[in-house]
Amino acid sequence: MTPHSNSDQPISHGPQPHPVRDYLSEVNALAESPQAQETRRARELLQHPLVHDWVLTEKVQRRLTSERHNIFEALGVAHKENYHSRFMGYLLSPSGEHDQDDVFLRALLQWLVPHPALSPTVRDSVNAYLSPLAVRGTQARITTELDTGGNGRIDLVIELPGGTTIAIENKVYAGEQKDQLSRYWQWLRSSRPSGTAENSALIFLTPDGRAGTTSAAQDAVVRMSYADLANVLEQGAAACPATALPLTQSVSQYTHLCRNIARGSSTMTQPNDDIQKMLDDPAQLATALMVEEQLGEKKKAILKNFALHVVECLNQKLRTDGLYQRPWIASLESDSESNYGIGVEGAFSNNYMCVMENQFRGWINVGWFNASRRQACADASLQEEMLQHLRGRTDNDWWLCVTEPFKNIPEASPLWYETSENFLQIHKDNCDSKHPLANRLAQEVWAVFTPFQARVQKLLSIHASPISSR
Repeated sequence: MTPHSNSDQPISHGPQPHPVRDYLSEVNALAESPQAQETRRARELLQHPLVHDWVLTEKVQRRLTSERHNIFEALGVAHKENYHSRFMGYLLSPSGEHDQDDVFLRALLQWLVPHPALSPTVRDSVNAYLSPLAVRGTQARITTELDTGGNGRIDLVIELPGGTTIAIENKVYAGEQKDQLSRYWQWLRSSRPSGTAENSALIFLTPDGRAGTTSAAQDAVVRMSYADLANVLEQGAAACPATALPLTQSVSQYTHLCRNIARGSSTMTQPNDDIQKMLDDPAQLATALMVEEQLGEKKKAILKNFALHVVECLNQKLRTDGLYQRPWIASLESDSESNYGIGVEGAFSNNYMCVMENQFRGWINVGWFNASRRQACADASLQEEMLQHLRGRTDNDWWLCVTEPFKNIPEASPLWYETSENFLQIHKDNCDSKHPLANRLAQEVWAVFTPFQARVQKLLSIHASPISSR
């Protein structure tokens, strides 16, 4: 049968398009596109033998040496200011059970004495203490977390024989409170036996040795970094007998932690010389920088996906208990991968809510707070029950009650720090249809939410003026 022809269609006698040829042309064009070239270069870089061998070597090295093991991180206290202060106080105390007299205190004073912020009186006093000819009838006294009354609580206070007082304010991640350093200087001037700034010194200890922002113009503050602290303690440990291994090993782990805090990382990777040389090639470096940019976005996506899995677990629990939108909803804070929880019309409205905060800095906060800043709980007895039941603490700036329920949960360790291994664990959890880690996290939030949700719901008619997001 002759097919019916359409007289309206022109008859072409030229070469006919070939679908396979056109497809191959399109593929070739895509292969030469900038994006495809970047992808190919990135793949070549990641598959480079130096990179591959280095990854394997790192894994073997870690297995053989446990170089990343640190007892302070294992106990979940690596970024707790009060634990740092207590350990420093223990080492600095001449009467400490380390039985090494004042070797660590002397190392600190040797670091301190050349600092230009010291008054001549304090410098003379420290030099007198350090003198080999000094006869000390009384020892220096070390006090941690000293309550100064209305001026706040100072992390560590050193009282030298003769009346010189040296205070240390320690900040790992927390910011300074209002007029904090100035208040401490006021206490040093007015409440100490010396009674003057001439016999006092204030050390501000931070990861990077930054300047304080809450001191007055006349306050001379000595800046000290965690790297400085590591050097001081290593100098003290070097003066200990070689047989004092339990002590020197503990100090070694602590100074390693101090240097990591100073660098802004809890786990450091040593540079590989061969890879560093490879990156001297501009093309390889350009590819590595491009991969780094993409990796940053991927990390954010991994953390956000994990948070959304936690949120979905919480919403499923709300549905099961008939609480979903009656009035509770779990959600993620806008533009955040680390703050999420259960609230009304979303977790971050202007009502009471149960929230989890995870900054991957060695701690995870879970608790209740009022989204209207500086507003205490309208039911004081309810807040007291929260504190007792959750063994938590309060923070009137935000939290009605906050606790850290993950200290003794080993399976939650990937949530503590932003390390490569932890990102891999979180990514695996995202790929696992059961999301065991996300479910475990949701269980802890739920355990904080359920005992109080009914009573908090009665308070939801009390609205404070809304504020900007945290």
